[in-house]
Amino acid sequence: MESNQELAGKVVVVTGSGRGIGKQIAIGAGLRGAKVALVEVIEENLEATSKEISAMGINVKGYLTDLSKESDVVNNFAKIEKWQEEKAFEHTKNRRPDLLDNE
Repeated sequence: MESNQELAGKVVVVTGSGRGIGKQIAIGAGLRGAKVALVEVIEENLEATSKEISAMGINVKGYLTDLSKESDVVNNFAKIEKWQEEKAFEHTKNRRPDLLDNE
């Protein structure tokens, strides 16, 4: 897959990102310049995918989240928003994630 920067400055949140289609969506978004938030319920898949994508030079962070638990969703999306607001991405401050994917 070719790399370009059409998603530079964006945060893409991908659920079910530990394997399969979710993982490929995360890689594709990262190669297009997005910061990628991996949301996964299986810790081993999350860790492996996070390491693999990071090794590609993609700015990625994993969030162990059970989407059936409201507290997990609320807490982790607050963390994602905080990550989005970090100084390196000041121009996206106070914005919700730009793209959500639900497998």
